[in-house]
Formats: sequence, C-alpha cells, structure tokens
Amino acid sequence: MELVTCKLLIDANRQELIEHGSALFPCARYHCDFHEFYNDEIPWHWHEEIEIMLVESGTMKLQLNSKTFEVKPGQGVFINSNVLHSATILDKTDCKISSFVFHTKLLSGSMEGLFRQRFIKPLTSCNSLFGIVFNGSEEWHNDVLISIQQAFNAYDEGEYCYELLVREHLSHMWYLLMQKTKSNEDDKKLGYGQETLRIKEMLNFIHLHFGENISISQIAKSTNISERECLRCFQKTIGCAPIQYLLKYRISIAAQLLNTTEVPIIKICDETGFDSPSYFSKMFKRYMGCSPTTYRNGNNKMNKQLVSFS
Repeated sequence: MELVTCKLLIDANRQELIEHGSALFPCARYHCDFHEFYNDEIPWHWHEEIEIMLVESGTMKLQLNSKTFEVKPGQGVFINSNVLHSATILDKTDCKISSFVFHTKLLSGSMEGLFRQRFIKPLTSCNSLFGIVFNGSEEWHNDVLISIQQAFNAYDEGEYCYELLVREHLSHMWYLLMQKTKSNEDDKKLGYGQETLRIKEMLNFIHLHFGENISISQIAKSTNISERECLRCFQKTIGCAPIQYLLKYRISIAAQLLNTTEVPIIKICDETGFDSPSYFSKMFKRYMGCSPTTYRNGNNKMNKQLVSFS
C-alpha cells in the first residue's frame, strides 16, 4: 500500500479531524518528515485513535501530557487514546518516523463485546497510561517492536488479505501490552483525568480567542481554576507558561497566513492579537528566525506541509 504523508487538521479544541483509514478498516499508515512542519514541530493535538510510531532517523522529543521522552532511531512509541501529545526534533537534524493511527474497533470488532470490555478498555481507560516508549530497556520491548514492524511490512506489501495480517500483528502488540501493563486503583484517581480535561479546556479557550487581548486570569477562568493552578497545569503538561503558549500559537497562525495568503502583514499582526507591528516582527523573528517579510518571500517558494487550524 502507498505511504501517506502525515497531515494534521485540528479543530479549535486540538482534536484531530481527519478520519484515519475507513469505516471498514479504521487504520491508516503514515510517514512523517519533521521538516514538513513549521518549526520542525508537530503541535499539541489529540485523537480518539491509538497511535504507534517507529523512529527511522534522528531523535524525536515526544511530549505526552506532562511526560517528556527522547525517542531514538529503531525505538517505538505507543500513544493511548485521547492523550494530548506533541513532538519535535531534538537535535535539529533530519528526523523521520513511520506511524499507524487506528481505532480500537479494528481489534475488538464490536464496541460492546467481550474483547472491548476485557482487553481494550482496561488500557484505554487507564488515566495514568499516557503512552510507552519501547527503547529496549525491557526485554519485552523488542517483541513489541517486532510486532509493529511486521504490521508495517504487511500494510506496505499490500498483498491479498493484508488487513488480516495487520490486525493480527497489532493484536499481538496489544496482547503484550496487556501482559506487561497492569492498571490499578491508583491509576483511576480523578487527578489525572481532571488535569487533562482542564488543559484541553484552556487550550480550547486560547485557540478560540488568540486574536483578542486575553490574560492568564481569563484562561484560568475558562476552566474555573486559580491563576496559580493554571500556571502549574501549563508548566507541568505543556512545559511553558500560558502566555508563552499563546504567543507561540499566534506566531504559528501568522506563519500559516504569511505562507498561504496575500493578507497584508499589518493586518495579520492585528488578526493574531499583536498590539504593534514592531513587537509582532520582533516575536516572529525570535520564533521563526527571520522577519515576517523575509519569511513570506522565502517560504512561499517552498513546498512545505501545512498544519491546518480550524
């Protein structure tokens, strides 16, 4: 089967909108080169589907909610359902990954049957299981990596009944996960799910109102917490303060507008929430390495993959 270049279409709540695979076979295979994304970064997003990755080259810095991992060539990743995640290149060299994004009904069939209740939900409902990096630190990691690679191979070869082989290898991977990861009562504490929900609500507020003069107080109020708790949640999960995230998000929107439209720069400055063109230019250069004018003139000639924000 043909490899698909990784694209992101994300709604205002950072949930990915693209249907992965089809209703009959809810599994899609992707190839991602980080240089195809602005600032070599896959932005924060989440989706109901499970995602598994293999790093082909370079080193990836992966963030899963509040956890950060380094993933090196030959290593793999499991990302659980509905987990906020982002990724970037660690050393600014080439970094390429292969991935599967699949709905758990591929493995369980019925959404209410025994397989889902006994073998799928224990993992997908485990609030502390954001994901796992298969780095060879435990022997069973190698067995998982073999299953993932076999699933990739079956999909890529696309021979008759390849769907059965893909499902078989992914099911074996899931079996290994079930054997090695045991959820307990501590995993089900409200704190984990509540904190994730708060972050999603605050991100939603920022993405809807980034063009306005919003404050930390308003961001915190969007999920009924204190400013101090807002700062703590952002620092723990996103790794920066809310206003820093807001600034970075505004720049990403500005970069998209510069690269895909002819909207005047001064209007882009206003629409993305900057008070003055000089401050906009200063912040843009800090994050993108050049002025808005230089970026528009240079990057319009490059065929870069866009990250779409709806």
